[in-house]
Amino acid sequence: MDGYELDVVDYLLKPITFERFFKAVERYYTRFSPSEQAAVPNRPAPEEDHILIKTGNKFNKIPVHDVLYIESVKDYVVLHRADGTTFMAKYKIGDMEAAVRDKRFLRVHRSFIVNLAKVTAFTAQDVEIGKHQLPIGNLYRELVFRVLKDGW
Repeated sequence: MDGYELDVVDYLLKPITFERFFKAVERYYTRFSPSEQAAVPNRPAPEEDHILIKTGNKFNKIPVHDVLYIESVKDYVVLHRADGTTFMAKYKIGDMEAAVRDKRFLRVHRSFIVNLAKVTAFTAQDVEIGKHQLPIGNLYRELVFRVLKDGW
């Protein structure tokens, strides 16, 4: 009951799944408009988009503009970054797809999600991000082609 007096945004019970944690964070950021956020003392200023990735006990904040594409490798995802480095974490690609859905990413294959801002060219079979060529899966082809043709 005390939480209502403290203006609690959400309540999480352990064990927390990444999806549930992400929903709570999104609820926090969408609860207040930017002008209301500025009026609340000690509330951090809005930042550029980022992805929160948990490794062990630590959450890593990775700016969206740093990510070229996300690759699924067995039970892990690998974030390929613009500087050539990679970041590996234990996630299912479906969970990662849900986490980046509103950040201009698009799943193009069962093993690949691309940052639309980084796509440099595409054909009916693949997407190019700089020197990287990523295949477009048959199940994703129609959606990918429509999104990219309409001015990604």
